[in-house]
Amino acid sequence: MARPKANSSIPSARDRIEDAFWEMLASTPFSQITVSAISAKAGVNHNTFYYHFSSIEDLAEKVFKENMLPELPTIMLPVLSGVATEAGGALNPDKLSFHFRRARLYAASDSSLLTGILRDSITRLWLDAAGIDESQLLQPERDQLAFIFGGIVSMIADMGEDADVGRMEKLVESPLGKGILASLSAIATRDRG
Repeated sequence: MARPKANSSIPSARDRIEDAFWEMLASTPFSQITVSAISAKAGVNHNTFYYHFSSIEDLAEKVFKENMLPELPTIMLPVLSGVATEAGGALNPDKLSFHFRRARLYAASDSSLLTGILRDSITRLWLDAAGIDESQLLQPERDQLAFIFGGIVSMIADMGEDADVGRMEKLVESPLGKGILASLSAIATRDRG
């Protein structure tokens, strides 16, 4: 396939590779996804794939980070810190659902790499939103965050294809949720000076 012109309505090779990856991840275990299969589905050659990504793992990390919603932490931080009882803000529900479905593909995958990318991304978003430098965390705080966000990843994986994002809000109202919120609040407000 010839290279599309810059003003063309044909998606770029990189966009086609990314779309092929998401489509394949929805129907194929990550361990079975290959550069050859993605390249064929995207209508590009191997060299084009490797021009954009160094490996399948590089592709998985980059497209997930690009898929994360930058406004999500500021919307979810009040919920995950016990200040608010439900997510609000200017996030379009359809947009949230679209990105949540993609996050679920990582959570429910057969790959510790993908679940790790999701867990680490959620943790990083929370730390950034809370204004915490990860190097200032104490080991017990690191352990708590690993437990909390690892549990959230497991919950996302368990939700199924038609996941109701509201289940997270219901978790916050439970005794376990209140404990999670107390832990996150204690970590967020600890004097690091």
